[in-house]
Amino acid sequence: MSTPTPTPTSIATPMLVARLNHWASKLGWLLLLVAALVVADVLSLHLHGGSYQFAMGDGVDRLLVHHFHSVEQDSQGKAYRWSLDHSTIAVRGSALVPLAALTLNLGGMPEHVPVPHPVQARLDGNDWLTFSVGSKPRAYALLLPPPTLRDGSLDLEWFTGATHVPPDPRKLGIRLDRVSLRWLDGSLAFPTWTVLAMQGLVIATAMAMAWYLALPRWSIMVIAASLVVALGWLVGSNILIAGSWLARILVTNLALLGLLWSVAPCLRRVVLPAAGAAPQPELRWLWLVTVLAIALRMVVMLYPPFEPHDWYIHRKRIVDFLNGAFVLYDKPAEFSTRLTVVPPAPYLFFAPFTLLTSNPVVAMQGVYAFLDGVTALLVGVMTRFFGGSLRAAGVAALVFALFPLNFTALWWGFGPQVIGQCLTVLFVLFVLFLAQTPLLTRWAWGLAGLVFTLLLLSHVGAGILGGFLLAGYLALIWGFRRNEEPRWKGWGLTMVTSGAAVTLLLYSTVIAMQLDGLSSNQRLAWDAGDIFRVQWTLASLNVSFAPVGVILPILSIAFLVISTRPAHRWLLAGWLASAGLFFAVDLATGLQVRYAYFLVPLFAVGLGMVLDGYLTRHRVGWVVAGCLIGIVGVVGLHLWGAGIFGGIKPSLRGLTH
Repeated sequence: MSTPTPTPTSIATPMLVARLNHWASKLGWLLLLVAALVVADVLSLHLHGGSYQFAMGDGVDRLLVHHFHSVEQDSQGKAYRWSLDHSTIAVRGSALVPLAALTLNLGGMPEHVPVPHPVQARLDGNDWLTFSVGSKPRAYALLLPPPTLRDGSLDLEWFTGATHVPPDPRKLGIRLDRVSLRWLDGSLAFPTWTVLAMQGLVIATAMAMAWYLALPRWSIMVIAASLVVALGWLVGSNILIAGSWLARILVTNLALLGLLWSVAPCLRRVVLPAAGAAPQPELRWLWLVTVLAIALRMVVMLYPPFEPHDWYIHRKRIVDFLNGAFVLYDKPAEFSTRLTVVPPAPYLFFAPFTLLTSNPVVAMQGVYAFLDGVTALLVGVMTRFFGGSLRAAGVAALVFALFPLNFTALWWGFGPQVIGQCLTVLFVLFVLFLAQTPLLTRWAWGLAGLVFTLLLLSHVGAGILGGFLLAGYLALIWGFRRNEEPRWKGWGLTMVTSGAAVTLLLYSTVIAMQLDGLSSNQRLAWDAGDIFRVQWTLASLNVSFAPVGVILPILSIAFLVISTRPAHRWLLAGWLASAGLFFAVDLATGLQVRYAYFLVPLFAVGLGMVLDGYLTRHRVGWVVAGCLIGIVGVVGLHLWGAGIFGGIKPSLRGLTH
């Protein structure tokens, strides 16, 4: 009996069914994610009480009020803004609410202005109402028409007819103290589709990163569920700025995903013993630390109400740079507020990203926060080059990622110095790579020269420290390893060409200025006050390396010097000599170049190798290492969170004394 011949239709049907089942499964997971996000958002909005307010001067007002004067304070310390003749309160991406009320806390009219003063209000471009404002502070509760927040947005314009009140040269309208938005009882709020879409994309990109790192399926599901809860809380607690914050988080995730896909294959070849080997658990751990370090910096740093302390300085510089000024001048604290040149390389990094937003400050702080997180990855790779295991590399990256001094630099807006530190570690990696590579390729030397040039152009202090690092290393290998002629000649040529280029381009006009400043520096003449300054500087080293103090960094770096290969000790000697030289200069003259910050990557590498050895040899090693890293992490995260969300300034003593 013959077997029937399969027809194309009978073959294609099972394949089609399998594909349909596959896509149906994907669609089912997508619908489940959307449903989970809606439930999380609605619950969060309900639990937060449906009442949101912002006061002038708390950071949120910068995003929501437009055409107002700058923040001022009255005699009682209360912050407020004066409106212009035409001002706007604009809310974007809020919740979908059928019925809501808006409350305006107004401080009255300027003195000598006749009251009551009429104010004409427009809502979403349509004439709405007219109300009168008196001379005394008062809260005005306005019931919004039902269709107002059905799309999640609100535009309230008012026309006041601003008045000139001598001796103030400005035209003043109404004093605004606070704005409140609340849903009325019984109103159920839902997130907008824009917010839901951004939440879904944030979770999708996070799951893509977890999948790329080959994490177990259960951990990917835990990550997705945790993000649903976290993003729901974000929307419920920050609904007025949720859209802006989610957009920045999404850009962060896309940048992280791009970093993983572009750098991970190369990193496997550099870090793992065998080229092309599958990712080992320790390498996956290093990548997880990197992702968490960048996310921790970016998500918190890009909190919309926050702006770093020195934002106004960098805003002026980036505007000048974009207008064609290559040579920038300022009076930084590192040079005792004497006039000096400001290197332009950081603003060259910032410039392309200013096209992504109308606020260049957001672009700048995002770039250097991202690079600070990348430095954690570079510290881990550097640990591997110095002879540490993959576990030591992960521990070193984690110590660097959580170290409080790094968060202090980020909070104060020391972006150029953060970039300088990243370039310093990257340049050291080139030195280590070329020290153990038998084939000295021209492209490697060219890239090393480019990185060194950018380092010299990144930050005055970082450039000086990096330059002396290379000079010390070059002198040592020329004196003690003269048989390695290609290397010391290559580094000599790199230092001469890069140094000459940056001197001609930038520093030639300021060298004489610095020499004149040093000759007239009163700190060169010692007096009784200098004794206290030296004592303060020595004590500040403990603050720089808080919470572990200065003894542990010294021991960790000493262990690194002893444990690494003899050929690498010359590089470490140059690094330490550069920091030691400027420590002596600081003691003698007060010329502070932030050498402690320069040593943080070296300390992280040394501590990573110390803890790795302790984990291997002692049963309680995990407890000791966990407690030590936990202390560093708790202090660092508390400083970071209190600085961003609580407005508490971190102490500058560890950086500038």
